[in-house]
Amino acid sequence: MGDEAYQAMLDMASQALPLKQVAEPRHVAEVLVWFLEGAPLVTGETLIADSGVHIGQLPPLASGDPD
Repeated sequence: MGDEAYQAMLDMASQALPLKQVAEPRHVAEVLVWFLEGAPLVTGETLIADSGVHIGQLPPLASGDPD
């Protein structure tokens, strides 16, 4: 897959996500750093960093567009 096709795929995928952003490695790293350093009392949790995929599709009015 070429660079242009890959970017087009990322753009299309981001539009299908509730948070409108595809996670990059740095995003996951930031979550892990917070989880390890900023949450010392958290134990035995599963932290989901999937741009909202786990909540499913949002209804059309939830997009913030009044039309």
